Amino acid sequence: MNGPAMVHGYGGGIFGMLAGRVRQTVSVRIVGDGRNHWPAVHLDDLATAYLSAITLATPLPALAYGSDNPDYDHCILHSLGNSQRSFAAREISNSCEALYRNGAMLLPRERAYHLCVLQNVQTVRGPFAVNEILHACRRQNQM
Repeated sequence: MNGPAMVHGYGGGIFGMLAGRVRQTVSVRIVGDGRNHWPAVHLDDLATAYLSAITLATPLPALAYGSDNPDYDHCILHSLGNSQRSFAAREISNSCEALYRNGAMLLPRERAYHLCVLQNVQTVRGPFAVNEILHACRRQNQM
């Protein structure tokens, strides 16, 4: 499987180098007559495509942790015990599910988001506060 010619995202790669050059010299050198076409893809989109390809090529039981996953059970038992409201409990349950039943499919920023939720939502009492924490976790992890 061949990847795209140009991968961009998070300031790295050739695009990051070109942007840095523009910041330094206010110009960029173009090779040829400027009609070059290089396929480009964002790093997150490429990661999603590769994960999808792996998922389609791998039997489902090999990816699923199953319903008897002790890490998932531990997450539920540890995190929901201090839950104050059903709204918070639903978000905690969603994050346990994402991390311990679908964890192989998560991007690093998605994993960090769900960990942020588990660390900060447990003892929150009101839905407004839960919502604000969810928004902060999304912002913090570029979701």
